[in-house]
Amino acid sequence: MDAAGRLRSVTAEDAETILDLVLLSDLAEVGEPNTTIDEVRTDLANDQLVAAVVESPDGELLGYSWVERFPGHPSLFGDIIVRPGTDETVMAALFDWVRATTKDLGRDLPINLFANSKNAVKRQIYERAGATVIRRFYRMVATFDEPPVIPDLPAGVRLEPVRRSDEDLHDMWEITDLAFLDHFDPIREPYERWLAHTVNGVCPDLSLWWFATVDGARVAGLYAAEMPEAGYIDVLGTLRDYRGRGLGKLLLLNAFAEFYRRGYRKVALGVDASSLTNAVRLYESVGMEVKYEGLRYELA
Repeated sequence: MDAAGRLRSVTAEDAETILDLVLLSDLAEVGEPNTTIDEVRTDLANDQLVAAVVESPDGELLGYSWVERFPGHPSLFGDIIVRPGTDETVMAALFDWVRATTKDLGRDLPINLFANSKNAVKRQIYERAGATVIRRFYRMVATFDEPPVIPDLPAGVRLEPVRRSDEDLHDMWEITDLAFLDHFDPIREPYERWLAHTVNGVCPDLSLWWFATVDGARVAGLYAAEMPEAGYIDVLGTLRDYRGRGLGKLLLLNAFAEFYRRGYRKVALGVDASSLTNAVRLYESVGMEVKYEGLRYELA
C-alpha cells in the first residue's frame, strides 16, 4: 500500500486492537457489539487461518482480513473488515491479499467470502471480481419485557446441564455435528478442532449448555454465550429422528429464561435463510425476528 496504510501479517498481540476494529464494524452493520475477545484469540490461534491487517502511518488499525482452510472442505473461507468510513483502497488492498493468500493455501479451491447485505462497497468489490452469492443468512433477535415462560416438559423429556467431562462434551459434539449434516454445505468437524474453537474459545461458559433427552437418551443440544449487549445462541441441533417434538423450542426457551435471569433482555442467533430443517419458522415461533441479512459469496 501507499503512505495511507501499511499491510502486514497479524500477531497474537494484535487481538485487542482487532477486537476494537471488529466491534466498530459490528456497530455499523449489526447495530450492537457481536464479537468477543475469546473469538478473536481463538481465530488467531488457529493454525489453519492466515490473517493480515492494514494500519495507518500512526499505527491505527484500518482493516483486518483472514483466510482459513477448513480441514476436508472443498472451499476456503475468508472475510474482510474495515474501519467504518475508511477509504475504499483499504478494502481493495485486503481483497488483493485475500486472493493472493487463496492461491498460496489452495490454488484449485474456490473461496467463500462474507458480507452484510447493506455493505455496498464490499459487495461491489466481490462482484466485480466475479464472486456470486451462494447462500443467504439471517440474524434473528428476540427481545423480552418479562421473563420467558418454559412450558411443562412432555412425558419422558428432560433438559440436562452439560458437565465439563469428556463424555458430555463428546456427546454434544456428536449430536450437533450429526444434526448439521442435514444443513447447507455439511461437513464433519474434527472433535479436537471443535473443542479448541468452541469449548476453549467462543462458548467457554458451560452453564449456558444443555441437552434435551428423550427417555434418557441425549438427542438434542444447545450451547450459547454472553455477548456485550445480548445473549447469543451459537448452535442448536436435534437428531433427525427426534425432530418435530418441540425439543428445539424447549431448549431455546430455557436459554432465553437463563439469559433473562442474568439481566439480558435480548437474545440473537444466526440462521440459514433457506434452512432445510425449517429453523427460521422455529425461531419465529418463539418470537424472534429477522434484523439483517448476511451473504455468502463464492469466488473461483
